[in-house]
Parts: sequence; C-alpha cells; structure tokens
Amino acid sequence: MSRLTYIETLIHATKDNPDPIYDFDAKFYKMPSYLRRGAIKEAIGKVSSYKTNLDNWIKDPVGREPSHPKAGYTFPSMYRTVMYNQTGDYTAQIKVYIRNTWDWITINLKKSDMDYIYRYLL
Repeated sequence: MSRLTYIETLIHATKDNPDPIYDFDAKFYKMPSYLRRGAIKEAIGKVSSYKTNLDNWIKDPVGREPSHPKAGYTFPSMYRTVMYNQTGDYTAQIKVYIRNTWDWITINLKKSDMDYIYRYLL
C-alpha cells in the first residue's frame, strides 16, 4: 500500500472504509479529491525530505539541525474540467471553497498569460 493510499484510509470515508480514524471529511466537506491528494502528497514530500535531512545531519552534524517542515506556500494544480474551466478568451472559472461550499467563481486572465498558455501549453 502506498503512503498516499494509507493516509487516505485514515482520513477519507468510502464504501469499503466507512469509518476512518480521523474525520477529515467533516472538517473539509466535499473537498475535491485532486486537492486532497495533492495536499497529502505535499505533506508526504515535506516530511520525507525533513527525515532525510535530519538523518544526514545526525551522521555529519555540520551547521544547524534541520527545522521542521513549514505549512503553507503550496500552490495546487487546477486540473482541467475538474477545477478549471475556460469560459472565454480572457476569463475562466475555478473551483474554490467559498460560502461554506466548493463553488465556481469567474476570474479574469491577463492577455500576456493567455498568450503564453496558447503558445507553450496548448
């Protein structure tokens, strides 16, 4: 079982796992699976990196001991059609948590950003 799958069994209710140990779904109702899994992977990466850095520092304690991972400063991907819809040449909708639910909001996009997307990403 992967670390991601294991952590999901601890926090996310499914048909095969109706009673997870931690009630993440109650605190983050209807959180899109892409964002939940992205957050889990980010946390796994930060903890794994910290443990590796700490082990290396214990073997050769040069400089300061590594600090614990910091929360935040994470920018999740907005997967097309699940979290992002292009609605016009310079407008899009993104799914965000607002008014106690996950809802779509319309955003305006810069022409220079869209030129870059059309040139290099599509």
